[in-house]
Amino acid sequence: MNALISYMAESLVCGAVFLLLFRLIFSKENNYSFQRVSILVSSLLATIFPLISIPVSNAVVPGYLLNPAYVISDYSSSLTTEMSGPKLMSYSFLFFGLISLFFVSKYLIELVKIFILQSRSEIVFKSKSYSIYKQKEIDTPFSFGKLIFLPDTFNSNDREMIVRHELSHIKRNHTADIIFMNLLISVQWFNPFMYILKSKLIEIHEFQADMDVLNYGADISEYQELIFLSQFSSAPDISNSLHKSLTFKRFIKMENLKQSKVGARLIALFSVAALLLFSVTSFSKAEIKTQENEVTISEVMNSPEVLPQDTSKVIPFTIVDVKPKFQGGDESNFTKWVTSQVVYPEQAKKEGVQGRVIVQFLLSEKGKVENVKIVKGVHDLLDKEAYRIVSQSPEWEPALHQGKPVSVRYTFPVVFKLGDKKKE
Repeated sequence: MNALISYMAESLVCGAVFLLLFRLIFSKENNYSFQRVSILVSSLLATIFPLISIPVSNAVVPGYLLNPAYVISDYSSSLTTEMSGPKLMSYSFLFFGLISLFFVSKYLIELVKIFILQSRSEIVFKSKSYSIYKQKEIDTPFSFGKLIFLPDTFNSNDREMIVRHELSHIKRNHTADIIFMNLLISVQWFNPFMYILKSKLIEIHEFQADMDVLNYGADISEYQELIFLSQFSSAPDISNSLHKSLTFKRFIKMENLKQSKVGARLIALFSVAALLLFSVTSFSKAEIKTQENEVTISEVMNSPEVLPQDTSKVIPFTIVDVKPKFQGGDESNFTKWVTSQVVYPEQAKKEGVQGRVIVQFLLSEKGKVENVKIVKGVHDLLDKEAYRIVSQSPEWEPALHQGKPVSVRYTFPVVFKLGDKKKE
């Protein structure tokens, strides 16, 4: 559940940052190709960055692994984490997947409708590059892939401009952009910034097509009138169409068809922004790895270290001459003491919280427990209780090496487990 929420939150942040970057900087540049690529790349990065997790060492020194202390409550007053945790997470992912499947199904239905329309249409022209179909059932021209669909309501001059417009979409492969964006949105359906980026991409598609038509020699006034008259109609969402993105800005763009070159400054700015977002979303603190809530000894035992000359410093537990003692016995006495002292938080019982808290502490050369830290937590309630009880440990008899007291480090699991609910 937390992983899904984290993914959605990080995706929203990435989408917002990329959209802000586009609106404040990239949209002011008169280079449609760069704007198009920046939107496509931004949308992709906003989708995949939150999925990437790169652990970074948190510099926690491994310590000797003690036997875990088990804290089992007498009853659970609510659903246990087996119900509220894994099952809730499964339902959440199922719900997320069903919505994504709905969007994919919607696009597939539109695709099928286009091919059905193709089978019912009269072919006017066909080549390897594109095909033109005439269809009485549609009220606006549109294109998809290499297919151009035309209603039979336009005169020859208007039809020529329309074909030029749709040919621009085909030659620039705008259909691939739309399919790509729709697939991303099927995953990012919760992200409003992705829908805005898609609308900006369609706007750029139309700018490019308008530029190609006018550069070919079409009259700008007649072309603008044709665009305006085509607005009162609809076309499939996955298609390219003349009527999409009618804005005052679009007409202004037609007055200046000259494209500027993209400088290294813009590319560098986009790269830096992408790297910063990647750092924020993808790097996480390394934790002691668990397998089915079990700590593997190889991951927490002392790593090979060089014995320091000053034996008052922390040294590997395995090479001390005399092991530490707790209340006259070995480390197992400490585990028993913790088990007898720790209290399962009532609020944690009510919320159905359970799990393994990994505590690390330093046993100083004076026999005191110091530098207590939680290296892997479960919930704030359980983490605080484990921290509290370990911090209150009575003094130990310190370890000895070469006849001198030395400090050693321990890793100590405290397992909180909910018992069965009492029968009334």
